[in-house]
Amino acid sequence: MDAMLSDLKIEKKLMAAFAVVILAIVAMGAMVFLQINALEGARLDRVRASAVQREAETAQFYLARQEASYRGFLVSRDAYYLQRLEEHRQSFNKSLDRVTQLDRTSAPQVRTARAAADEWHKQVVQRGQALVTDQAGWMQAIAMVGRNGEADKFIDPVETTLNALVDKKAQESRVYGEVQ
Repeated sequence: MDAMLSDLKIEKKLMAAFAVVILAIVAMGAMVFLQINALEGARLDRVRASAVQREAETAQFYLARQEASYRGFLVSRDAYYLQRLEEHRQSFNKSLDRVTQLDRTSAPQVRTARAAADEWHKQVVQRGQALVTDQAGWMQAIAMVGRNGEADKFIDPVETTLNALVDKKAQESRVYGEVQ
């Protein structure tokens, strides 16, 4: 190999050295390009996971507002609180829709949360509305949301599903942050 290199003219040696330098620069450029793309991918994944987490937390907020509005209705029998409950329910469903739009893989959890929330609405809110028409029924409706009431068994699956989704997306966000 040394004999072959020593037989080459200086111009050819310089061109060969220059070609090696150019190839090294191209290889480094390709590596930098790939690393930047991987970084950008991790950043986008982190942003998406964070957005899904925030939207799931917003759904949790509106779920709590529904419960609070229902309790306001039970205390006062004022239909205003049922109107507020329906507004919060619509906002809750919009938040769940946004979760699915942002992350299709969360669709099963969204379906579970929505179905459980609908069941809570049916078994607790609608039943409670029918019960408050007389004094005995009113007390029964209030008891449904008490410490040992049955309302919690209907709302718990919604809360559990949303908590799991929030935790999952927070974990994903941390992992993508570490990748960055």
